[in-house]
Amino acid sequence: MPKKKQEVTRSEFIKFRVTPFEKKIIESIAEETGLSTSNYVRRAASEKNIYARFTDEELSAYKTLIKFNNDLARIGNMFHERNPDLETEVRKTQKLIYEHIKKFKR
Repeated sequence: MPKKKQEVTRSEFIKFRVTPFEKKIIESIAEETGLSTSNYVRRAASEKNIYARFTDEELSAYKTLIKFNNDLARIGNMFHERNPDLETEVRKTQKLIYEHIKKFKR
């Protein structure tokens, strides 16, 4: 039987003062990442990686890049025996696209 994940009860409070500007910054960054202010501060304090959510436009671009990468892989396979130079160029383009895709995978 799989172990149940132990629930952590958060019962302790920490208070600290910030300027109104600092408060706005913290709340703004938390909102960008899709986290509550408390969750954002907890993650930041424990040095966990925190990333902004992708916009719908960025997600669409990511999906398009993946499609282009896959299509170029297929094209490169087709040219493998017939035109090695063209295959090399296609593979270079595919690699460039893949490097951009990796940037999305934070």
